[in-house]
Amino acid sequence: MPAEIEKTSPYEVVLRVEVPAEEVAKRMDREYAQLARRAHVRGFRPGKAPRHVLRRLYGKEVEPRMAVAIALEAIAEAIEEHALQPVTEPEFEPPVLLAGAPLRIEARMQVQPELGEVSFEGLAVERVDASVSEEDVEARLQALREANATIQEPDPMRPAREGDLLRVDAEVFVEGEKREDLTMEKAEIDLGNESLLPELKEALLGASPGEEREATVRFADDHGREDLRGKEAVFRMKVVELRERVLPDLDDEFAKDVSDHETLQALREEIRQDMERSAQARADDELLERLVDKLVDINEVPVPPAMVQREEQRLLQNMLQIAAMAGIPDLPSPEELHEEVHERAERRAKATILLSAISKQQDIDVTDEDLQAEAERMAEKSGQNPSKVLAMLKSNENLRQNATSRIVERKLRELLVSKATLLEPGEAGETGEKEASEKVEDAASKKEAASKKKTASKKETAADKKADDSDEKAASKKRSASKKKAASKKKASAEAPSAD
Repeated sequence: MPAEIEKTSPYEVVLRVEVPAEEVAKRMDREYAQLARRAHVRGFRPGKAPRHVLRRLYGKEVEPRMAVAIALEAIAEAIEEHALQPVTEPEFEPPVLLAGAPLRIEARMQVQPELGEVSFEGLAVERVDASVSEEDVEARLQALREANATIQEPDPMRPAREGDLLRVDAEVFVEGEKREDLTMEKAEIDLGNESLLPELKEALLGASPGEEREATVRFADDHGREDLRGKEAVFRMKVVELRERVLPDLDDEFAKDVSDHETLQALREEIRQDMERSAQARADDELLERLVDKLVDINEVPVPPAMVQREEQRLLQNMLQIAAMAGIPDLPSPEELHEEVHERAERRAKATILLSAISKQQDIDVTDEDLQAEAERMAEKSGQNPSKVLAMLKSNENLRQNATSRIVERKLRELLVSKATLLEPGEAGETGEKEASEKVEDAASKKEAASKKKTASKKETAADKKADDSDEKAASKKRSASKKKAASKKKASAEAPSAD
């Protein structure tokens, strides 16, 4: 069906579509036929009510709905035909069905802008260190020991020290006034917890059960509770109970207790491999982030406002979730949050557009083999059968789309890394990175200039051709006029009377 695209900006289009009258009539015939089969019309057997009766009874509901349905289908076909990438739903006035007339729709929408060739070769970034040290492995082993510690009272009892667990009763006075809402009974305090207020920790270290201690604390100006911000409080505490952590010995028996390994060395090696995999995954993500940042810096991209708004909403939602998990009740105002996330959201939207353009530019697609490999990766992580996972991917649209996105992202990452200039951590410094980036930008500028020159050359060639065609037409007219004049003279000479 006829469709016309008018670009009103780099990211906004007006789509004009016309659905032929014959197609509209066929759709309405099918709709009324289905309605006739399910409608119960008094005086008619099921499926026998004539069209004019159905239209009189149901037309006011059926025809506007069908007009919108036909319009949406026509818009979707036009979007696919013209390979548009909408970022907003099409906006249009609901069309009106007129007997024997085509259905005309004019829809506006924001789309991803069409970019020329995107410059991405030679992006200069530092490699990300993914090494794991012996200290890292030992720290993980120590954390595993602490997680498997035995909690018990010291024998004999002793004063509190670093890492002990205390139960205390406490009264709290804020600026001299006792606060019942802050009173604590047998509250557990971990002297190894880094988030414990330093004043409380200092006061309790060295205390024994039954002993009273006092600490003065000034609450931060940005404290989570508004009624405590910037105020001074006195904590009067009594130690009720003291327990210590007894760590297990770091030996083969420990390895057997906490894992499937028979020796401590085997456990240590598994921990190292696990940490190296995690470190490499983080390094890959950070490297891709650095490359994408460079990509955004050297490529001008018009960004649809709807894409920026969508990214802002995602970022704000993530911030709210993190704040909720951290127990932060008060957040900055919506205006302050908007200012904080707007630039990040705009850069993320630009990155999405650029990566999509590169994917199209490099013909990156997802094959059956890619999907099979992704199913095997997913199966290995979840412990499921690869065939079942692959069947799920093929039958579940959302799962397949998510898997496809991961595959395309992986291929894009491999492409960007393979074409990048990777500098060693700490060796190149800003100068080396700047020089490499300048080369990329210079190459991008030359490519753009060459493209403009090529376009100008084509225009010049077209203009020359047009001028040549014009000259040829003028010469042709002149020759034709000359021939006509000669023929006229010849005819006049033949018709003139002889002197004899």
